[in-house]
This record gives sequence, C-alpha cells and structure tokens, in this order.
Amino acid sequence: IVVNSNQYLLTGLLQRDGGEVVGCAIAGDDEREIGEALSHVKDSDLLLVTGGTAKGLKDVTRAAFQACGALFLLESQPIVPGKTMAFGTIDHLPFFILPGNPRALRTLYEVFVRPCLAKLCGKVGATAVSRARAPEDIDKDPDTIHLIPALLSGGHPVRIEQLHVDEPDGFVVLE
Repeated sequence: IVVNSNQYLLTGLLQRDGGEVVGCAIAGDDEREIGEALSHVKDSDLLLVTGGTAKGLKDVTRAAFQACGALFLLESQPIVPGKTMAFGTIDHLPFFILPGNPRALRTLYEVFVRPCLAKLCGKVGATAVSRARAPEDIDKDPDTIHLIPALLSGGHPVRIEQLHVDEPDGFVVLE
C-alpha cells in the first residue's frame, strides 16, 4: 500500500501560499490512466503532479504527458533533489511534474512552484539572496546544483543555523 501523503503536503503548501486546490486525481503507473486524469484538470491555472518521474519501466508520467501533447520546457536538470523534475505546458496550462519523495517535493515546491504560484496570483516580490558560510563541509558532485533546506539566522549577515531541516526558512544553493 502506498500512502498518498503528497496530496496533503501540496494542499497545505498551496493554501498557505494563496492557491486554491480545485481538484485532485490519483492515477497508477499507467499511461492511459494518467492521460484520463489529465483530461479532467485542464480548467486549472497550474497543474502539479507527483511521482512516476524516474527513468524506470513503471515511470510513465512523462510519456503520458507527451501523448497528451505536453511541451516540456525544463526537464532532467542537474539539480539535487530534482533531476527528475519537469516543467512545461499542456494546452497552455503550466505544469510541474515533481518527484514522489516528500522531502524532494517540498524543496522543489519552495524553490520552483511557489514563485510560479505567486506570479499567477499577481503577487510581486523578490526572493532574497545572500551568501553565507556553511556550518559544515558539504560534499557534492561538481556537475550538479544542490538545494539544501536550511534554517537561517535572519540577521545580517545571514548565518546558516542548520542544514537538512523539514521546515526550512531558506535554502542553500551549492552551484
């Protein structure tokens, strides 16, 4: 049994950020089932899909989107977490396909989906960017960008208080 915890996570995040959830569909790892679910959400302003993003034989989400005429604008980026994330449009409806892992989902929501939602809601604002010294050494692949959820000091200069937290107030971006 797979528990659909992402539905509740995304609903809470969307509501927190001024979005309204107008529908939710659950589809298995089946192109036809995913395509059928997609046919019911085209009146939305933004479509979020989780799971089925890896490159395994059961991971058919991308193929189902392609069969429905999706245009992929961003996919397979060298981002950790998020190398399996995709962004695009389907009949002019912007969509994000996000990994099923809740921690990766939360990070990618905050970094990519939240700014998109703010724009759709007509909110104007900038994301604060600062430099800070990491509280510990971090190993990383030189060919990837790492997004690490963190607690920040909020002072000036900004200090990173803790890395890899479940309720971040910022993100460390290692290029």
